[in-house]
Amino acid sequence: MQSPVLSAPKMDRLKAFDHPAYRRIQIELAFDPAVGLKQAVESVCDQAVQAVRDGHVLLILSDRAVARDQWVVSATMATGAVHHRLIREGLRCAANHHRHRRGA
Repeated sequence: MQSPVLSAPKMDRLKAFDHPAYRRIQIELAFDPAVGLKQAVESVCDQAVQAVRDGHVLLILSDRAVARDQWVVSATMATGAVHHRLIREGLRCAANHHRHRRGA
């Protein structure tokens, strides 16, 4: 069974892979609590859509860089939201997304 969650060694290999046909971008899942969860998820989806339109193929949704005063969108929630948003926008086949979790 394939999982959108990669182990740390696999994520390191993915990040080290440098090829113009596989442009990657990391989208952070941390957000200011004042923004609210709904807006934070929408922002992650907006960033994903723009990234794919800009030619990025690999989307890394990361919850690793979190400041003390921030909250984090659940990686599972963000992955599902991005997946469905890319489908609605007709962009899903142009991208792949993986979660990069703390401690993974």
